[in-house]
Amino acid sequence: MTKPYNHRSLGWGPKDGSRGVCWGLSLLRQDERGASAVEFAIISGILFMLVFGAIQFGWAYYRWQGLQSSAREGARVAAIGGTQSDAATRARQSQNGFATSDIQISMAYSTDDGATWSSAICDDGTGNPCTNTLAPTPCTTAGLGNLLRVTATVPAGSGKYAIVIPLWGNANITYSSQGVFRCEKSG
Repeated sequence: MTKPYNHRSLGWGPKDGSRGVCWGLSLLRQDERGASAVEFAIISGILFMLVFGAIQFGWAYYRWQGLQSSAREGARVAAIGGTQSDAATRARQSQNGFATSDIQISMAYSTDDGATWSSAICDDGTGNPCTNTLAPTPCTTAGLGNLLRVTATVPAGSGKYAIVIPLWGNANITYSSQGVFRCEKSG
């Protein structure tokens, strides 16, 4: 019968047959039961945070992209002679990442190709909501050939659209996008 391959056969242990100091260390090196569970417990928090963070940032980007598209839709309606109400309604209804009641619309114009912008023609965030269905239309106010800007904003206050990542916390963000078109028709 051959001797087992251990630390004594390599000459590491004491020569007199006693166990010595290396005996305890070799047991520690050989017994790795539960090590995988401990390693997973250490890494799993970071792993879950990264996975859920990627999902949440994907949702946030999806919402922002939809809001960008809706602002352009609203600006397009206003640029071809639509009323404030027509443009605001189109902007609210042409997206699906937010409740339509949570979106605030504002409109402004520029007579110098975007170097400066007027005060808002209408702004849902102030006392002048974009609900006018009568003349003058936004492009009548801005003038043909001038730029018209529609801004769609979802404020962070409610927390309904926050980014939620486990072990990191919540991030309430304000989503805001703009659509700019040149006025083609005044009404």
